[in-house]
Amino acid sequence: MMSQNPQTIAMRRIDRALHELRAGYPVVVEDEAQRFWLVMSAEMANHARRDALLTQCDAAALVITGIRAKRLALEGATPQEARAIAFDCLTHRPDVLEQCIDPLQTQADMSDIQAHVVGANLVQAEALTLCKLAALLPAAITGKLTVDDAQAWTKKEHILSIGLADIAAYKDGLHTTLYEVSSAHVPLRAFENVHVKAFRPRYGNAEHLVVCVGEPHKQSAPLVRVHSSCVTGDIFGSLRCDCGEQLHEAIARMAQQGHGVLLYMSQEGRGIGIVNKLRAYELQDAGLDTLDANEAMGFEADERQFNAAAHILKLLGHSSICLLSNNPDKVTQLEENGIIVNKRVSLALPANAHNHAYLTTKEKRCGHVF
Repeated sequence: MMSQNPQTIAMRRIDRALHELRAGYPVVVEDEAQRFWLVMSAEMANHARRDALLTQCDAAALVITGIRAKRLALEGATPQEARAIAFDCLTHRPDVLEQCIDPLQTQADMSDIQAHVVGANLVQAEALTLCKLAALLPAAITGKLTVDDAQAWTKKEHILSIGLADIAAYKDGLHTTLYEVSSAHVPLRAFENVHVKAFRPRYGNAEHLVVCVGEPHKQSAPLVRVHSSCVTGDIFGSLRCDCGEQLHEAIARMAQQGHGVLLYMSQEGRGIGIVNKLRAYELQDAGLDTLDANEAMGFEADERQFNAAAHILKLLGHSSICLLSNNPDKVTQLEENGIIVNKRVSLALPANAHNHAYLTTKEKRCGHVF
């Protein structure tokens, strides 16, 4: 059997762990002191399986992000520090448990659990990272295991074991494994000389597309749009956002210039996934704006990282670009990842009755420039 390097092993482990969590199964995480922790997605864990496993754990806890804890008005909560709530105090308060996990639940009285809330340790914080990577709500159930239990469970119950170092390697290195899989001529209504390229990471996870209009490789600084996928806007024509209009306007402008590169990144809902984006819409219908809705679920206002986009641009041979965007943070992140942004070109479009408040929030609270 061929030997595998540490990065390959780490990537495979985490990719498998994400599938396990999405299916409602636990994983075992080993910390740097060789202690073992059970980790489950709070959203997906089967209640019977969860309760059975937690009876064999010490220090069982529900872990939520600091942002979510602050929204719940838990004492001492700050946006920067995840919080752990002792699970014993939640077993008799299913309303509190559900409220902590699901922001769409009715607000529960949480006064009697305040004394059972502490700062999360490193494993618990990284459990939330795994949930986010799996496009699940950032809420995890954790419990400390003995070495014997951890070894027995991983063998008898076929529970996957990973390490903190694996998670770090996955976060830091996944974008560097992207490679071009295929390229095809795809004539568009706006411009016929178009090629669409597909890029895939070597160890699972989402694929990204690149729309090359004309011959951008002949330009010293081609017009570039880094566009995050939006099923509702790009495909269904949703009026709640401006994504679909921006997508087509970007291609139209590239067609006018005769060249351009549109990176279509798999980062639905500013990085939280389509399911959570629809949950955010429910919260917006209840009165929250787009930023508050994300934070009510425990997410950052924007969970996206643009290191993958920068890596793809480098693979295409573009180190200097003109960026079609209203988002200054996108400029900053691309430059931090080695891409020179010669110019930011505005992509402002007229608002409608359904997205006016959304665009206002992006301008006033998220720093977008229109």
